[in-house]
Amino acid sequence: MYAEARNEVSGPDQSVVDAINQVRSRADVNMPALSLNDGYGQEEMQRLIRQERRVELALEGQRYFDLKRWGIVKEVMDNTQDPDGASRLFQARDTLWPVPQSEVDIAKSLGNEGYKQTPGF
Repeated sequence: MYAEARNEVSGPDQSVVDAINQVRSRADVNMPALSLNDGYGQEEMQRLIRQERRVELALEGQRYFDLKRWGIVKEVMDNTQDPDGASRLFQARDTLWPVPQSEVDIAKSLGNEGYKQTPGF
């Protein structure tokens, strides 16, 4: 997450490469180290970081939420099929999160009537 955030703010620098290499150098993982000299631009580093998360967190249930957070869930997941064979088409509301009802209730009890639930929930 550090590498991702740092790359978004300032582009690839040595701290981004170091963070990725720290994950890659764990015991029992035989991954080549990255170098800042590899010439990655910000977009290419973003792609590399996203791929790194995909591989590192495989089967841990994070991919879907990463796609939502990055705003690319529709692009990546549209026209995929559910296990029953049904096509899945994402809509704009599928990328939003509901506001917890307790938060809406508290805001209203404090007189903030403009505080509303996310549309579609």
